[in-house]
Amino acid sequence: MTAPQDPATERARRAAALVRIAIDAHELPGLAAELDSALEAAKSLLAVPVEGVEPLWTLNEDAASERLDEVRPSLARDLVLANAPEQRDGMVRVPDGPGGAR
Repeated sequence: MTAPQDPATERARRAAALVRIAIDAHELPGLAAELDSALEAAKSLLAVPVEGVEPLWTLNEDAASERLDEVRPSLARDLVLANAPEQRDGMVRVPDGPGGAR
């Protein structure tokens, strides 16, 4: 029978399982400390008085307005390709993801 873990470590283990990430046992105490710190910071928001404050739906009132879907001039392909570090077949060439071949 294994000894029960402290609540913070158990919370970190459960959180890791929920988001489906593998955490080694030796990493759990550090993760537990970081998670508890984040939870304490979030709890501090409960002390903020919000009575009478209207909910904020957007940080920018103009964000809710829709932009017209219209064709506008863009950069010329030659100009874009001239500034690309690498190109092939008239397209900008970018590296593949980690470990991928070029």
